[in-house]
Amino acid sequence: LFPGGMGEAMHGKNELYTLKWPEKTDFVRLAARFGATIVPFGGVGASECAQVLADPSEVEEFSRTPVGRMLGWLIPMQSDRSFGQQGLNSERLSMRSMPPIIAPNAPWEFKRFYFMFGAPIHTKGINLKDADECARLYKDARVGVEQCIDYLLEHRESDPYKDLGRRVIYETRFARQAPTFRPPALHQRERGGV
Repeated sequence: LFPGGMGEAMHGKNELYTLKWPEKTDFVRLAARFGATIVPFGGVGASECAQVLADPSEVEEFSRTPVGRMLGWLIPMQSDRSFGQQGLNSERLSMRSMPPIIAPNAPWEFKRFYFMFGAPIHTKGINLKDADECARLYKDARVGVEQCIDYLLEHRESDPYKDLGRRVIYETRFARQAPTFRPPALHQRERGGV
């Protein structure tokens, strides 16, 4: 379950590693309804494989120009796409009408991919109707994801093998994966505190 959904995956210019979560706490309430554990997760590296040439708003604006209308068959346009069923709070999920236009970066610009899981947040016993409790868990989940991303971005800078070229040379020479930093120890978070 990724609360940021397509908005985060199809980010625009200058939006690298920016969370775009909805205001409502429905995903927390859904997890609590089934007693699911929320595990914050961060990933860094994929966004450096390509660059955004045009934001969705720029693509949509271009599609309204004479040239854009002529090329309309190349770029199918739907003005108001929504998907999914009614949410827990009767909120429909909406997607941007256009994805960004991207171009791959040169392979030597690729960065290593890093992934990190945060401390689990248990929802068993949460009162679905308690807005404050759901808001607190929502904030804990969001902060957990942001901390994972921030940690990975900060420590990536000290990784001597973050760039593809050095990593390939090391791994070819020593026939093993190039070393990197270790994430901090994971301390399990219990309800009511850290």
